[in-house]
Order: sequence, then structure tokens, then C-alpha cells
Amino acid sequence: MRRHTPAVAGAGLLAVALAGCTGSAEEPEGATPVEQLDLQREPQLSDDPLPEVNPEDLWLPYQIEQLALVAPPWPIGAAQEHHGVFVAPQETDGALEFRAVDADGSILWWAQRPASCTGFVLTSTTEGQDIAVLADVGGPSAELATTVSAHDLHTGDLVWGPVEVPGPHRGPGLVYAEMPDTFGQPAGTVALDADTGRTLDVADPVDTRMVGEYDGVLLAVDETELTALESGGGNGLEVRWQVPLSDYGWSADEVAAAAGTNPGQDVALLDVGAEGHSLLDLTDGAVLAEGVRDAVTDAATGARVLLDADGLHGLDPEGEASWSAPAGAEAQFRAVGGALVYLLDGGAVRVHNTLTGEIAVGYDSAGSGDIAIPELIAPTGAVLLTAGDQSVLATTQQGPSGDAANGAEGGGTIGRANSAEPSRGIRRR
Repeated sequence: MRRHTPAVAGAGLLAVALAGCTGSAEEPEGATPVEQLDLQREPQLSDDPLPEVNPEDLWLPYQIEQLALVAPPWPIGAAQEHHGVFVAPQETDGALEFRAVDADGSILWWAQRPASCTGFVLTSTTEGQDIAVLADVGGPSAELATTVSAHDLHTGDLVWGPVEVPGPHRGPGLVYAEMPDTFGQPAGTVALDADTGRTLDVADPVDTRMVGEYDGVLLAVDETELTALESGGGNGLEVRWQVPLSDYGWSADEVAAAAGTNPGQDVALLDVGAEGHSLLDLTDGAVLAEGVRDAVTDAATGARVLLDADGLHGLDPEGEASWSAPAGAEAQFRAVGGALVYLLDGGAVRVHNTLTGEIAVGYDSAGSGDIAIPELIAPTGAVLLTAGDQSVLATTQQGPSGDAANGAEGGGTIGRANSAEPSRGIRRR
């Protein structure tokens, strides 16, 4: 079963705009031309250890207090995680250096790309091979073109590519377009097959607009229907389901992927022109919730947690409403995993159990130092956190205060039950 993180990591991270990956026709003054960059494009294995982080300087959540901490080699907010491997780019000497880091804190491999090629995708093939799809500049055309290549997520070995695409990563998933999407369909939008890198052909590309690619399912919309397509082998696509737009009162021009969201496995969060978004079940096209500001899925339990105008809500693994709790109008999800969801609400960090909605004591109230807030929680139990102005990776290795994570799905210490009012939480300092 495929799983990927569809967001564009590091979008807006760099001010450099070179020809090719960004779709820009001109290079900034003083920049080294792309074709003259001396880059290590082929992934290289690495045994360099990451520097340790002193836990005494941080206010850590109970979920990771027994784990060893290291400093990952990327800026805050750049990383994606897939099946226990974290990947992100760091700008170094005018180039992007991607590093893949395992849950135990080991650097698996690194590779370089032009500084404009920030968009990347972590996903899996139908055979279960985890891959990282990186963009580059080059190709057989006369002018510099954007290309993408897939590498084994754990070894860096080439799986397929490079293949030429019309432009930079648009997403969700393996969707690329000539220009970054603002509204509507940019010319030359394509979706790629994770197994081979080939273009997934839509039957009527003129009148059909791609919404996004989700774990091997391609959502497309025309004037009357929203369609889910999946690979049927060969070069063809098979229809998984079709839903008339009139069933939900949606307009074809308004259906789009909700930007900056990652609702989780088997669902899509769609902007449909109404206040809030619609959470769509990708298995059958059913709408699970409407008016949603954001949604996340806990891989450990299968439960989903939603934010809307009325607060916080839980859906059980079958999609049925299971609990509700108050939340402020500006509340934001920070991370979900290990049966816990971390919420930033009114300047305070609050933690809920994803199955029951109960508030959990996520932190020791007597703690001190920079509060470390989870950003990505891997099913292995490793956690990427932000503490002040630094990123911290809690690995699956044993720390100085206890045993290592056991490696179970969503591993880590479950927060302690708390009967306090929902407004309470650890306040950021």
C-alpha cells in the first residue's frame, strides 16, 4: 500500500530562482548558471554521525523523554517523513544538499541538486519499495528542462529516471506543472506513476483537470464529475469511482487540493469554494466531513482529528464521529502519532488522545528550557521537534534517562490522562 507525504517541503525556503525547476526563464544576477554547477547528483552513502543534543537544555514531551537526541542537518520546517526515514534539503554553497536520516539518527545517503529544485516527494511503489523523488535540471530538450528521478529511500539507489516533466512540483503527490498553481489548471500539468516514472494519461486532458495524486490514486475533475483513477497496468488508468459534482453542490472551477495540508492515508482534503474544506474518502468518494479547516490521521490508531469552526473533533477508524473538544479559532495542528495529537492553541501547546479526545499531560509542568514541540512523528517512534530556533530529532536509540523506543507502530510514551479543562496547556516561552 502506498503512502506518501504530499506537501512540498521547503517551498519558499530559498530566494534563489534558477531556470528549470522553478519555471523561471531568467537567472538572478550573479548566480552561477545551472549548467556550470558542479553537483554530486548521485546519492552517496554516509557514516558521519549527527551531533548530539543535550536534553537538559530542552523542555521535552513525555513521549520522547527516554530517547537520544541529535541535531538534524536541515532548517526548521523543511523535512518530510516516510516509513521512519526523514528527508530534507539544506542550502550549501549555492546548491541544495538533500540528506536522508534513519529513525536511529544515522545519515543513510546524501545528494545535491540545483538550489531552485526544492520540491520533492516521498512515496512507495505498488511493490512496497519506498522512494524519494528529487527534481533536477537537464534533459534531452534543447533548453534546460526540469527532470525528476526516483531513488530508493533507504539506500539512495536509482529506481527510475531521470524523466522530463513540464515544470516544478505542484502536488499533491507526483504532480508537476509548467508554473506553480495559483488557480485553475496550469498548462502542461502531468502526474507520474511511482513504479516507473511514466506519465499517467488522462482520457480527456483538455477538459479534465488534475486535482492531485494520492498514494497511487489520481483525482481529476471535469465539468460534471470528480473521478478517482488508478493504474490498471500497462499505460492505462482504471476508474475507481466517479461522483457527480451536483451531489455535493460543487463547481468544477472551485474543486482543488487544500494547500498546506496533509490529512493522511486514504483521504484528501479539498477546497470546494465553501467556507472550510471537505474531507473526502478516497476508497469510495464519500465526504466524511465538511467545513474543515484542517485534518490529520494518527497512523498508530487509524483515528482522524479535525479542526473546524466549532473546535476539535475525532473520527474513529471507520469514519464515525467519536468525540469533540473546544479549540480556539486560531488553533493549529503541530503533529500526530502514537495515539496523540499536538495542538498549538492560544500560545499554548495542548495534547489530546486521538481515540478518546481526553487531554493528556504531554509535558512535565515543572519543566524548563526551550519547549520542544513535535512536528513529525514516525511510526517507528522517532520524532522531529522544533525547540526555539533549532530542529531536534528524537531517535529510536536509548537516551541517558531510559530505554529506547520499542519500534512498534506509533511507538513512544502515551501522554498521561488529565482531567483539566481543555484551555490548559504548556505555554510557549
